[in-house]
Amino acid sequence: MVLAGATVVCTDADGVERPALVTAVWREPSAADDPRPAVNLVVVCRDPARVDPYGRQTERRTAVPHQSRSWARAGCWRGCDEERTPATAVLVA
Repeated sequence: MVLAGATVVCTDADGVERPALVTAVWREPSAADDPRPAVNLVVVCRDPARVDPYGRQTERRTAVPHQSRSWARAGCWRGCDEERTPATAVLVA
């Protein structure tokens, strides 16, 4: 079960994996034991030019789904001990 303060892997919209810190966990009351809830995350900015007096800037992500619930396999999170799920191929007619 993931808790606030846990370190996870966040896959951004470009499919790049980055370490992230969980700041909030969103569970439905009926699914209190769900190990794969949506979470809020803080990640370090990928752009090395984005710095402030405290160091590299951070970015926040809200209501990020677990990779098992994300069809595109991007913009999602997974536990550090979980394998990355391969991206789903999209066929355009």
